[in-house]
Amino acid sequence: MYLNSRIFWFLVLLSIVLIIIYQWGIKKNISLSRKISKILEDGLGAKDAQYTWLGGVLGFSARYLVDGFKKVEAILRLFPRHSLLYWPFALLLGRRDNLRLLFYLKDKASISNKELLNEFHLIEKGYSSYINNKLNEFKTRDIQLSNKAFILFYKKTIPKFLSTKLCSNDYFSSIRHIAYTPDKAILYFEFIGIKEDILKNFLSKLDLFYNING
Repeated sequence: MYLNSRIFWFLVLLSIVLIIIYQWGIKKNISLSRKISKILEDGLGAKDAQYTWLGGVLGFSARYLVDGFKKVEAILRLFPRHSLLYWPFALLLGRRDNLRLLFYLKDKASISNKELLNEFHLIEKGYSSYINNKLNEFKTRDIQLSNKAFILFYKKTIPKFLSTKLCSNDYFSSIRHIAYTPDKAILYFEFIGIKEDILKNFLSKLDLFYNING
């Protein structure tokens, strides 16, 4: 009888904790989504924005109308803060707040001159990515940025931005993957554990990436 009573009160306590975490997690993720969407709209100078919410509280996918680009897409995936029971699995899988930005350029010349159309991928060391399937096509180089180890995959030349002061910025501590694919003229950035001030800083210097290859 005493044991059953302890189990009962344990389950009651667990239920209360789950409800508190659920409500806190929902509010936190909604707040983050709103703040990041506002930073993106302001930082990009978006003339129009369309959002699709993911699972209500797990982030969003968005499309922005921005001068100088065909379009800009963003995908924000947030840690499931509202689901305490899922936390161990999410942590085991390395889930963190993740933001992906895709800039569709109007023409290839807006990022590099015609003689330096060079696909590259700068990827956080140890991060599993689809690019690993194409390792044989690229030259590689280990690079340290913001006290973080990266691997550069490139075909022709090393992007010039890697030798500039741009690399000293703190937002590289949140970057997981930067890529440029010349066939589609897409400039891609992936952030992990993104912070609001870092995102603002990155967007304020975005134009420095336009000549990323030369």
